[in-house]
Amino acid sequence: MRVRGLLGEATSGRIRRSDLVLPGLFGVLGTIEIVVQGYRPLAVALGTFWLAALVLCARRLAPLAMPLLVAAIYALTPALGFDVSEPSAWILLPPLAFFSAGSMVPRSRAPLGLASVVCALLVVFATLDWLTTFDPDIVFGLVWVTGPWIIGVAVRETLERNRELAIEAERARAEAERAAADAAAAERERIARELHDVLAHSLSVMVVQASLAEDLVARDAEGAVGAIREIQHIGRDALGETGRLLRLIRDDGDELGMQPQHSVADLSALVDDYARAGLEVELVVDPAARSVPIGVGLSVYRIVQEALTNALKHAPGSRVAVRLERRANELAVEVENGSGAGEPAVRVESGHGLGGVRERVAIFGGTVRAGPTEGGGFRLVATLPTPTETA
Repeated sequence: MRVRGLLGEATSGRIRRSDLVLPGLFGVLGTIEIVVQGYRPLAVALGTFWLAALVLCARRLAPLAMPLLVAAIYALTPALGFDVSEPSAWILLPPLAFFSAGSMVPRSRAPLGLASVVCALLVVFATLDWLTTFDPDIVFGLVWVTGPWIIGVAVRETLERNRELAIEAERARAEAERAAADAAAAERERIARELHDVLAHSLSVMVVQASLAEDLVARDAEGAVGAIREIQHIGRDALGETGRLLRLIRDDGDELGMQPQHSVADLSALVDDYARAGLEVELVVDPAARSVPIGVGLSVYRIVQEALTNALKHAPGSRVAVRLERRANELAVEVENGSGAGEPAVRVESGHGLGGVRERVAIFGGTVRAGPTEGGGFRLVATLPTPTETA
C-alpha cells in the first residue's frame, strides 16, 4: 500500500513502533509542564497538545500533510480559549512535523514539501500575530520552522545517495560475475574448437596407420605390428583429449572452427612478434619440452601468448623471461616480466587473462600460480601433467 497525492508518498503501509517514540515522549513532557504550571482550561491544553502528538505518529504515512495539520491544531488552540504560546513544550512538536516533510518526502516531490512548510509557517505566524506586528522572536520562528525541514532534506539526500550507491555496487557485482561467467564460457568454447582439431588430426593418422597395417600384415608382419602400436599410441592420446573435451560445456550448436594448431615449436616466432611490439623476451626451452602431446603444446602456446600480452599491456618495454622445463610427468611454464619502461609499439588483442589460463590448465589437471614480484614485475607459473610417452 502506497499513499500518494497531496499527502505525499508513504515509505511504509503502516505505522512503526519507532514512530510513536518521539511524539509519546513529547506528549509526556508537555503533560508534565501543563499540569505542573496549572494551565487552564486543562482539557483544551492537554487535548490539543496530545492531538498534535498523535497526528505526528502518522508522519510516515502522510509526511506532506504533517506541517499543515500541526499548524492547524496550533492555530485552533487559541480559538478554544488557551494561549498556545505559553507552554514551552509546544516548541517541540512543529519542528518534528517540518523535519518529516523534509526527510520522508521523495526528492521528486520536494517542492510540495517546501510549499507545505511555507503554508504552515504563515499559519503559525498569523496565530502569533507576527504577520502584522514585528516581534524580535520572528528570527527564532524562521529558524524553528525552516531549520528542521532543511536538516530533513539533507538526511533524505544522504540516505537516498547511500541507497543508490548500494544499488550500483550490487549491479556492478552482478555484471562482474556475469562477465566472468561469459569469459569462462567463451574460453571453454575456444578450447573445444582447438581440441576438435586435435582429435580430427589424431583420428586421421589412426586411419592411415590402420590402412598401412592392413597392407603390411601379409608381407611384413613386423611393419604391421609397428603400425598397430602407433595406432595404439595415437588412440591413447586421442582418448585423453576426448576426456578433456567432454568436460567442456558447449551452449550452442556452432560449427567448430578448423584452424592450424600452434605448438611449443612456434614459441620462437611468437616471441619475435612481441619483441617487435616492444618487449625484450628471453626464451629458454628444455629440449625435452618440445616433445609433448598436441593438446598440451597448444595450451602452452596460448598460456605464453596470454602472459606476453599482459606484459605488453601492463609493463611495456620490460624484460620478459619465458622458460619451459620438462620434468618427469609434467611440463612447467614460467613467464616473468619486470616493471614497465615505456609505451607499447603496437596494440595486441588480449584473451581472457588469468581466468582463461586457469581454464586451460584446469582441463589438464594442472596448477597455476601468479602474482607480483619484489621488483615490481609479475610472475606466472603453470604446470601441466604430461604422459611419459609423447606423440
